[in-house]
Amino acid sequence: MKSHVGTDILDKFAENTREYQDETDQLLQQNMKDGAFNKWMAYLLIRNSDQAKYGTVMKRLVLQFSMQNNQYPKSITAVTDILSNHRFNNSGILNKKKLSKSKKNEDETSKDKEDGSKETIFAQAGKDKACYC
Repeated sequence: MKSHVGTDILDKFAENTREYQDETDQLLQQNMKDGAFNKWMAYLLIRNSDQAKYGTVMKRLVLQFSMQNNQYPKSITAVTDILSNHRFNNSGILNKKKLSKSKKNEDETSKDKEDGSKETIFAQAGKDKACYC
């Protein structure tokens, strides 16, 4: 018997899957319903993990699923194992650094304009007038 409260929606979802409808053994059907909660919790754990660190995990799972190779973990323990063995994504960290450098450069440029200093191109560096085209 189930010990989880509020699993009616997951039971209905499981009952509407082709796998459940094709199964004739009632014990296996009940196991599918019972496993729905664990699968849902595993999905939520992956989905709510830090996407800057673990974003490629989710992308790979989606890609595998689209190729009819379902590798989604079916328990919280399996998700924890996957995330702990995953090498962090550097792209998210690098993008954050680039954005902060870009923002810093914009701030410095706007300060120069506020200070009254003129922007010039290298060809006009020695001239009195500046071109803002």
